Amino acid sequence: MIEKALRLAPPEANYWLSRHVAKRHPGYGVVEGTAFIFDPFDYAAAGKCTISPRDDEHLHLATVWDGTSAGDHPANGTFTVQWEGIELTLYWMTPSENAGPYFALVAPQRADALRFFETVSRWGQEPSGAILVFHAGQWLKDEGLFESIRDATLDNLVMPPGQKDEIGGDAPRFFASRERYARYAIPWKRGVLFVGPPGNGKTHAIKAIVNKSEVPCVYVRSFDLPGHPFPGAGIAMVFARARKIAPCIVVLEDLDALVRDDNRAYLLNELDGFERNDGMLVLATTNHPERIDAAIIDRPSRFDRKYAFGLPGEAERGRYVEQWNAGLDPELRLDDDEIANVAAMTDGFSYAYLKELFVSSLMRWVGDEETRFGALLAGQVDMLRDQLAADPEPEPDAQPTPDMFGWAMAGMPGSYSTVMRAMMRKNR
Repeated sequence: MIEKALRLAPPEANYWLSRHVAKRHPGYGVVEGTAFIFDPFDYAAAGKCTISPRDDEHLHLATVWDGTSAGDHPANGTFTVQWEGIELTLYWMTPSENAGPYFALVAPQRADALRFFETVSRWGQEPSGAILVFHAGQWLKDEGLFESIRDATLDNLVMPPGQKDEIGGDAPRFFASRERYARYAIPWKRGVLFVGPPGNGKTHAIKAIVNKSEVPCVYVRSFDLPGHPFPGAGIAMVFARARKIAPCIVVLEDLDALVRDDNRAYLLNELDGFERNDGMLVLATTNHPERIDAAIIDRPSRFDRKYAFGLPGEAERGRYVEQWNAGLDPELRLDDDEIANVAAMTDGFSYAYLKELFVSSLMRWVGDEETRFGALLAGQVDMLRDQLAADPEPEPDAQPTPDMFGWAMAGMPGSYSTVMRAMMRKNR
């Protein structure tokens, strides 16, 4: 049945499937629609229900690479769902690459199908123990991503005196001050922008803030909806979801890449329009503030605070070198003069380049253990300085893909793979 529906264009395919599902299940209740939030497979992967492919319909799985492993998720198929003693039939169809999945959920009583739909959708909106990731019009609950930031703190981030405490205290003060905001009739919302060249701690600071906070986090990889004619649709979806789960944190990394001429007005409206953003803390970063419209970054009601993450001065570089030095084996450690020398030699280095200095020097030392490590470090400085000078500055119109944690591409949560592999074994 799904194969026949897929021969039609998306709107007609959805209608054809709806009509034939009703014919196949006379007297049964049907709940159907586009599955933007409804994700029964993730719900099953969490052990909340069981989903098994039906033998009378081919199971079509799509495989994606998440940068470390392959993951399978259903594209088209018919399934039997067991949930709270109820058996439901699920039809799942992806009409085209640019359209979200369409589903039809069948139960003897429509109230049961509707209750399952509401339960799964509500569960998907409660990102407990996960980060909600928005990409290409889809929502993913990523538990692995949440776990990856559990060790992130501001303790090992080198910053000018006072700035670390100010940044670290900003989010807790905001979330604890709801009554104070209400007392003085101030909208309970906050926008914080981290500004500065790459490699100086903006992303690390966001990870630490999210890790320390006890509220949900929404992370935006892209506002784009492939094939959608409305450029602001993705922005509207993100802020609508954030309002439902607030208080929460919304992360907009590389804001200059997320915002373009065609969607700028929509972001302005969501940040400071008619809708209330109670309990919403928006954390954004940019390497290029000059590329962002002044209406976004200069109006206080959109981003109240801006923190500069500039290149470290000699004192900060010295403290960073001391941190690295403390973690080295005793035979590798630098003396005070060598620490001061490295700090003085690395003017213009970001923290990322300082890290690379130690990593590359350690790799060289493994093959040249007779040379004092401090001498290797000094030799690597010139090589990295040449590399730094050769690094091309991105073109002003370039739109790099925002990527908070170094993902190669948007993948499915690892739990998908477990459920889908079980499905594949059953379907063979």
